[in-house]
Amino acid sequence: MRRGRIARSGIPLMRAEGPLPPSRERPKTSRQIWTQVGAVSAGAHVFYELLSGVAMPFASVIGPVPAATGWGMSTAVVLRMAERADKRHEAVLGVVNGLFLTTVLAHFIHWPKRWRFGVPSLSECEGLCGPILVPYNGILYISGLSAVAGLLENGRRGAVRGAIVPLVGVPVLLRLQRMEFRRLRLQARRNPRWWNRRLQMQPPDRSTSSDPDQQVLGAES
Repeated sequence: MRRGRIARSGIPLMRAEGPLPPSRERPKTSRQIWTQVGAVSAGAHVFYELLSGVAMPFASVIGPVPAATGWGMSTAVVLRMAERADKRHEAVLGVVNGLFLTTVLAHFIHWPKRWRFGVPSLSECEGLCGPILVPYNGILYISGLSAVAGLLENGRRGAVRGAIVPLVGVPVLLRLQRMEFRRLRLQARRNPRWWNRRLQMQPPDRSTSSDPDQQVLGAES
């Protein structure tokens, strides 16, 4: 029992302690570790591209600094949400993990790769090739695996919604990847900077085995 307000008679009223009504109970929270790993690896993915000299998504449109700022802030937002997530966040975090998985699948579908023991390994990607791709492949593996685990840790609703995202997002991202890469290469020739230095060394008709549009352009030239 604890003291409540004082009645008119001067005798303190007593009220029983007990659980708060359902409408006032705080939702139970939990730390979504795999979603946090996915957020960190997704951030590492785009910043690795920037530091390696092949820019990063949206850099060709808004510039590298605003793009890096946006990616950094979005990573921080996801990390904060996943730190103390509750059932209200499951659907949103499920979609976020679906986006992480979409990115990984689009990369392995579009770019040239080698298969070792049934596991794909990119041999060229967005201007990267050679030894510098070893850490890049590792980042993609971590991102893909953590995205799948993140779907499972966000409950049935989050998993279902997140699993739908690649079905819609992969075809869209495949097309956006081609458009963005062409734009970045053109920008690198016209406006060479440190953040697109590797793209400056590529010829205009450079093609990949997984890009039929680029192959046609190369054949015509």
